[in-house]
Amino acid sequence: MDQGTEKQIIGIVGGMGPVAGVDLAFKVISQTMAASDQDHLPMVLFSFPDEIGDRTEFILRQQAGVGAGSDSKASPGSESSPGSESSPGSESSPGNETSPGSNSTTGSKSSPGSPEISDANPADAIARILLNMERAGVTVAGMACNSAHSPVIFDRISEVLRQNRSGLGLLHMIREVAWFLTYEFTGIRKVGIAGTTGTRAAGLYLHLEQFGLEVLDTSDEEQEVLQSAIYHPEYGIKAASDIISPKAVEILTETCRSLKNRGAEAIVFGCTEFPLAYREATIEGLPVIDSTLVLARALVRAAAPDKLKPWNS
Repeated sequence: MDQGTEKQIIGIVGGMGPVAGVDLAFKVISQTMAASDQDHLPMVLFSFPDEIGDRTEFILRQQAGVGAGSDSKASPGSESSPGSESSPGSESSPGNETSPGSNSTTGSKSSPGSPEISDANPADAIARILLNMERAGVTVAGMACNSAHSPVIFDRISEVLRQNRSGLGLLHMIREVAWFLTYEFTGIRKVGIAGTTGTRAAGLYLHLEQFGLEVLDTSDEEQEVLQSAIYHPEYGIKAASDIISPKAVEILTETCRSLKNRGAEAIVFGCTEFPLAYREATIEGLPVIDSTLVLARALVRAAAPDKLKPWNS
């Protein structure tokens, strides 16, 4: 694609969860220099939460050897570099001739408040959505979910895009966070990760070690409690994203305090639900690296670098 002449349109795969997708869209707008409506960037948000299975549940089932085959320990986005165009391939794939909200990604459901259980790879639904976005004119896209960047999901998405001869630029959130930390927080060496159990199990943020950063993960016990702040049917963020439970905020804060006590110099919110619950720039005195905000800035940079607001740390 010739980005010098083609109109750049941003695409967002939402629904993971729904409010997180809207939050990413809002942050694209907030990070764009604009003095009028017409100055803002064109953007498409597709939110089909009923079609995309739970990413953490899928990752854990794959690692347990349940369902389709898995190769989940590759490096993040190993099939394609972030933002790069997909190479041509064959025409047959789950992305062909289906609407973005088409069927077949869901399976049997677990108890209320628990992630939906399905053998289907969420990648197939996400790839269909991306291909339909591209047909609508989208040129660069991002996914509002950290766990969706697990190799067992992201690499499958990249494969389907190639099979469909897609030229869509799909950014990789985890790599964008790594680059952001490298260029905007040059003095930080130890980073604490607060994310989903799926993101932790897939080792997504171990990618930061390639940039000379030490990664501090939660303990098994801490992670179980932190996961409840996202998924619990009563106080979890996914259960009521419009009114965040103080208990969810308390759990997130206590987790970050523990990471600080172990030497963390910054906290990465490695789940797009956490910025919905905690919107301050620091937590427990440490800078917050909001993965949603980082991806929003990367999308603006990819579409119109001259419109990206300067970063104020």
